[in-house]
Amino acid sequence: MASADREAAPRWTDWVLRSGLALFAAALRLWAIGRTGIAHFDAASYAISSMAVARGDLPQGLFPMPQFYAPPLYFGLGGIVEKLTGLAPDRTLILISVAFGVLSVVLLYDIGRAAAGRGAGLAAGILLATSDFHILYSRTALTDVTFLALFLLAIRCLMLTSERASFSFAVAAGVATGLAWNTKYHGWLAGVVAGGTLIPLLLTRDLGRAWKLTQRLLLAGLIAGLLYLPWFLWVQAQPGGNHRLLAEHVQFFH
Repeated sequence: MASADREAAPRWTDWVLRSGLALFAAALRLWAIGRTGIAHFDAASYAISSMAVARGDLPQGLFPMPQFYAPPLYFGLGGIVEKLTGLAPDRTLILISVAFGVLSVVLLYDIGRAAAGRGAGLAAGILLATSDFHILYSRTALTDVTFLALFLLAIRCLMLTSERASFSFAVAAGVATGLAWNTKYHGWLAGVVAGGTLIPLLLTRDLGRAWKLTQRLLLAGLIAGLLYLPWFLWVQAQPGGNHRLLAEHVQFFH
């Protein structure tokens, strides 16, 4: 179905649809954006840490025990943007969420189109663009929407890695997975999803393709792990290390 869709319409159709979805999603997320602000404890912790990044006051200026809230990419990016633009941290972090919220809509369109055709991609994009939960989180200084966009980017790159047996897309997938992992601690799950594509190859005993895909997935996993390693080592150097962080996460299952 996907290939038939691509043949039925010229390539520029996808650019028109992507642009339309992006503008539509942006309008919904930017409506009266000036009325938004810091309204969550975690958001306040990211704002304080982002100010420390902007000032270069590291690690002393970070919110206490930042590892218990999220890895550093979101507040780190916020601090860099604050430094470059002079915007206040609440404005900066919310606008970052808006940008990644719009990007996630476009990425979901691309994933749906690749998996089931242009119509399915458009439906998926519209559903996410109009999702009240997604709009709400795109207007907050929280990590969720940024993580979703990076996770979807990793999934799309992993899809292309599988389809084209490409080392280039494997590298891109590893970078995207590493960025997602540095945004939320479960970013590594993108690799687990990709690993599931090996199951049908093994069941059909297509061992040649399975081995090629395994090589590329291992490369992506290695890159993702290397990107997360600096934060892992920093957390390990804190009181209790990663063991304490893991214990904190485990308690949420009780």
